[in-house]
Amino acid sequence: TPLIEYFDKIRVTIRVGDKRILRESSM
Repeated sequence: TPLIEYFDKIRVTIRVGDKRILRESSM
């Protein structure tokens, strides 16, 4: 269903954001 795809996109966005934050904090 479109709703599941929508949540998948949010999950991916959060994951990418976490990696970005970890990379910045490690610097």
